[in-house]
Amino acid sequence: MTRSIAQARTFFGIWVLVSLGSLAFLRAQTTTPPAVALSPGDNIQAEVTAAPAGTTFVLAAGLYRMQRVQPKNGDVFTGQGSVILNGSEILSFQLDPAGSGLWAANAAVTATFT
Repeated sequence: MTRSIAQARTFFGIWVLVSLGSLAFLRAQTTTPPAVALSPGDNIQAEVTAAPAGTTFVLAAGLYRMQRVQPKNGDVFTGQGSVILNGSEILSFQLDPAGSGLWAANAAVTATFT
């Protein structure tokens, strides 16, 4: 084998490796994040905060209470079946111990809305 043919093969082999490496790098940069499955009772905002922008969140059917969500750019939220986002809190009432005959419940303010 002549020296020029061996050099050409070496050059071609290196070019192929560099090209494949570049393609793998580009492919890794363009993959979409995996979908995040959520169930009632999960903290949606905590999951959004932990995931990269552009994540798809799949909410299982059910009632999601006391949720406030600030999505990132490109985030997608989908529901499976009947999904209800409800800001209400379940309250437990007790008869006023002072004897007024009124029922009272304690509720903490957990979020402010602007």
